[in-house]
Amino acid sequence: MNSTLAQATATAEHLWHTAEVHGRAETVNRGLQRQTFTAALAAPTADTPSSSSLNDLLNGVGTAPGATTVVTVPAAPATGDIALVQNVQTLDSYIATLTALVMYNNHPAPYDLSDPKQAAQFVIDLANARNYVVTGGTVKAIPMYLPMGEASTQTINKSTTSADLHLELLSAMFGALGLPAAVMTELDGILTEVNQSLQSLKLSFETQSQTLNHFVSFYHLVPVEGSNPVINSMRVEFIYLQLNQSSWKAAVGKSSVDHFTLDVTMTRTTATMSAGIVAANASNIVNALMQLTANDPSTISKMTGMKGVKT
Repeated sequence: MNSTLAQATATAEHLWHTAEVHGRAETVNRGLQRQTFTAALAAPTADTPSSSSLNDLLNGVGTAPGATTVVTVPAAPATGDIALVQNVQTLDSYIATLTALVMYNNHPAPYDLSDPKQAAQFVIDLANARNYVVTGGTVKAIPMYLPMGEASTQTINKSTTSADLHLELLSAMFGALGLPAAVMTELDGILTEVNQSLQSLKLSFETQSQTLNHFVSFYHLVPVEGSNPVINSMRVEFIYLQLNQSSWKAAVGKSSVDHFTLDVTMTRTTATMSAGIVAANASNIVNALMQLTANDPSTISKMTGMKGVKT
């Protein structure tokens, strides 16, 4: 977790149990809380792995990033903004841990990230498991925390250069959101970090048909229409990327001016976080994380490299 996010979440400690949704504190039926939490814990069907096994998978996210989470942090927070950022940290740590459980159940043996083939498989498995969890495949309560719209899929197949690749991807992922130039610059820096981490692993694929997959979670504040003074909701763009391995190899192997074909499929789902429901379940989620990993959301977000960008 970078310094921007750390500062925001430290400020939010006293707001842990509350969140503003459409200008009012949302309350949740206690029976529903228990039902939601019980359903979440009941989801894994295989033997629960040790904390050490889960933490190895969570730490691997930073080394072999198959998923990236970014949250916008306002320089001048409106009422409730810091609580929303804190809720994101709690919820994303929960999703990350469920993702690790899915990965372990599918692949109980530890990944050797020094092996290029296993490193590539870890990246792909992580992106796939994160997509599975977020879309409600393992915990049916996730849509309660994150009510989602319909998914849309876009395929990009065009000639580009490695020098222009970042701009192409950033425009495709975030161009429609109208983000300030400074935020786009920070996102470009995060993309550069991910790219450098993946290149350092010297990824090798098991089959020619495998795609290099990545899952992006971008949480950003959006004003509630008609609110005065402004109150924000937390919207999230979930973006599941499947990059043709020939595009990846070409981007890594060519000079910045040589052209290659960018072939990527992008599936996007937009959701608005039910902040009141997340806040009402926060203590249960934290207890579950402590039982499974012996770590709280702040520690897990550091392990998985969650990023904050200032707006």
